[in-house]
Amino acid sequence: MSDSTLPKDGNTSASNPVSRRSFLAAAGAVAGAAGVLAASQKAFAYGPASNYLPGSLVKSTIKRLDKFPYELGGVQRFREVLNAFGNPPGYAEFKKDYPPTTMQKMQDKVPGFTLVDQALYNAAWTSYRGAPSLFSWEPLGVAKPVPQIGRWEGTPEEANIIIKKAARIFGAADAGVARTNPLWFYATVGRDKETPIEFTDQVTSPVKTPDLIQIPNSMQSVIVLIIPMDLQMMQFTPSALGSAAVGVGYSGMIEVASKLAEFIRGLGYQAIPMGNDTSLSVPMAIEAGLGEQGRAGILVHPVLGTCLRISKVLTDLPIAPDKPIRFGAQEFCKSCKKCARECPAGAIPMDDEYNEPIRVSNNPGPKKWYVDVWKCHCFWSTNGAPCGTCQRTCPYNKPQTWMHDLVKGMTATTSILDPVFIKLDDLMGYGTYYDPDAAARFWKEAAWPTQG
Repeated sequence: MSDSTLPKDGNTSASNPVSRRSFLAAAGAVAGAAGVLAASQKAFAYGPASNYLPGSLVKSTIKRLDKFPYELGGVQRFREVLNAFGNPPGYAEFKKDYPPTTMQKMQDKVPGFTLVDQALYNAAWTSYRGAPSLFSWEPLGVAKPVPQIGRWEGTPEEANIIIKKAARIFGAADAGVARTNPLWFYATVGRDKETPIEFTDQVTSPVKTPDLIQIPNSMQSVIVLIIPMDLQMMQFTPSALGSAAVGVGYSGMIEVASKLAEFIRGLGYQAIPMGNDTSLSVPMAIEAGLGEQGRAGILVHPVLGTCLRISKVLTDLPIAPDKPIRFGAQEFCKSCKKCARECPAGAIPMDDEYNEPIRVSNNPGPKKWYVDVWKCHCFWSTNGAPCGTCQRTCPYNKPQTWMHDLVKGMTATTSILDPVFIKLDDLMGYGTYYDPDAAARFWKEAAWPTQG
């Protein structure tokens, strides 16, 4: 989490010992509140941007680190074409059933896959797919630099505050800053023709040609943006209805990143907005202090959990970086395994410890859980709609209530009660498989869904 009120360092981490008195007191609070929680209605909706900041208990358990928190091994820059969405060799066979399956389910009026559901899903992507020029590396003409005034001048620390405030105004739930690390940029981009990306002192502005992309070394900062997704809608995944939340998230990615890029250009600096193109999002978000990498290979944010999307802005604006954080997510993932258990494709490993790369689409080197993304997308094809089950089922996806903050705080301090919390999460019905009956009722009831 990038909030400037978080501790710069400290002694709170998942491995820290807990006094017997404090542990028993917290455990008693959990037990006493369990009945109240069980009787209460589940709440998923998030509110204004201020609500995305961690509560005091969660904030107190977040530890800032001085270096990247995971072993990278011999990791090399990745080629975009090897990404599962980049059409790597041998992957086409996994996608061939998608269109006919979608059409058949629409014709059969399967709840969550009807014409109305599909129209909602397609429309949700309007900004991302309908206006890709918003990711332009050139100024859009909206920002109006004032030559008589010159560039904005301030300290890197002041820039950090200004950028985060602007990001929240534009719709980001959170934002963090990392130093530019070429390792997280694709070595080449493009599917049919691969174009290398290089960082160089030979240019002062980004240059894109069919044969080479050059980024000036002066662009030393990456601003990482967290875009929230609607948990109420995600309860319907893996259907077209539930995946509308994903489309809205992607549209938010391009809208926020393009606005922030224009804001920076208006200050007199260069900016490159990025979605999933050009660079890897999760390691950048980790370096920017926005979360940990979970079992499903996606970012776990202290407040939003995994129900989020990530976009970025590369800039030459001098801005103070944030530090990576730890708050016990990876330790909890070792015990939880809920995303792996519920994954309809069996793509997420159940191993207690980290596994080895499985497919060419896994970037080898880092010590982590590797997901069989081809199995994942094969399910998409036979399902006729994308799947976000791993995001929907994560126990970190909870609104800010004192009870949920207490549980998050305890998991960041000790793993002793992790199995109990996982069982309670199941008993409460959080993250269960989508209910076709609920999907069928969605368009017939005026009330907004509140339970999943």
